[in-house]
Amino acid sequence: MNTIIRLTAAFTYVLLLTSAAHAQPLPDQSKQEHLGVASCASSTCHGSVKALDKTRVLQNEYVTWSRQDPHARAMQTLRNNDSLKIAQNLGLKEPPHQSEMCTGCHLSSPPESARGPKFTQNDGIGCESCHGGAENWLKPHTQRNRSHQDNIADGMYPTADPEARASLCLSCHMGNSDKFTTHEIMGAGHPRLSFELQTFTELQPVHYRVDADYLTRKPHNAPLNTWMSGVYANAINWLELIASDWVSPNTLFPELAVFDCQACHHPMGDKRWKPRETRGLPPGTVRLADSHLMMAWLLTSELQPTQKAALKDWLHQLHKASTDSVPALKQTAKAGIAQLKQQQTQQTQAKPSQAQLRELLNAMASAGKKGWFDDYNAAEQAAFGIQLVLRSLKPRSYGRLSAPLFDTVSDEDNFKPRQFKQALNQLVKEI
Repeated sequence: MNTIIRLTAAFTYVLLLTSAAHAQPLPDQSKQEHLGVASCASSTCHGSVKALDKTRVLQNEYVTWSRQDPHARAMQTLRNNDSLKIAQNLGLKEPPHQSEMCTGCHLSSPPESARGPKFTQNDGIGCESCHGGAENWLKPHTQRNRSHQDNIADGMYPTADPEARASLCLSCHMGNSDKFTTHEIMGAGHPRLSFELQTFTELQPVHYRVDADYLTRKPHNAPLNTWMSGVYANAINWLELIASDWVSPNTLFPELAVFDCQACHHPMGDKRWKPRETRGLPPGTVRLADSHLMMAWLLTSELQPTQKAALKDWLHQLHKASTDSVPALKQTAKAGIAQLKQQQTQQTQAKPSQAQLRELLNAMASAGKKGWFDDYNAAEQAAFGIQLVLRSLKPRSYGRLSAPLFDTVSDEDNFKPRQFKQALNQLVKEI
């Protein structure tokens, strides 16, 4: 492999923010007072009806959020018939919009002591849900000589840092030690959760402009690097869930949500078991969900090949531990967290060459042929990654090339692994 080239100073700046990002609590865990969406909605602040051209920011961020962002309609989601049915199935004593089981992710939920007079959960997931309680930074953040670092020091959450952004998004889109969509909740009807950092960032309605002024104030990294950082963030967050109290050693079955859904939920006549390089498990084993770990494995194997053998051994140990005991599983998961964090830092500082990206794409195609993506979750993560690798290799045609692949994962209830493999093979042939 060629030596990996360092990224530009703009991406290096991301690393300078990392320590601040990790030291700072998530917005809903902060003691900084949340002043409410109304504090940002003035037409002279972020409530302009249309984007302004001659200002540092668009100033229509509130309007974009209120009209286009699903986060603004989170309260309505908790009041709809599907949510009411889930609450009924769970036997909740209060409606979903009043239950901590639901509001922890679906609504902005800072501590009671950090809720200002204008704060209301009726706003759903509002500005401060991502940017942090504005008690100390709301007034000074408009000053011309104010730096982004100054705002962060005063409690603004550093969403421009991909690792910090991943931690924030994953706290709901995957879960953390405080909140998690358990097997019981999914059994009651809650949809399966899915997340990929770069794709989900782009799905957000655009409420900032990356221009020269932005780049002097904040870091901005390439989609490929955000994806790579997110791959490791997903894997690390998943291992932290496995190592958390959600997986109890005191029950006959551990928390089944950390195991692979498709290992059990498929027709009995579908003989889909295959040996896999990263598992080393016999047929009939209820296996851990490892779609996030597989993406980290592929990245590490191709771009940090000296780490491949060690990571493979650890993956075998993790899967073996899942059939042994909960303490062994937790211990092995914690060991992997430290290993993957080191690889995340090394890899997301890097800019792979075109040759390395082609090898990575070929490795994904080879994994597909071996059946690594026969489960829907794994195929979905592979599709996200393949598209972002293609964007770097074929910036003008990546959308057309990846469209057939995404068609095969458009409906998880009708996912056909053979169709996914065919689409992936055809894509590799075309490029």
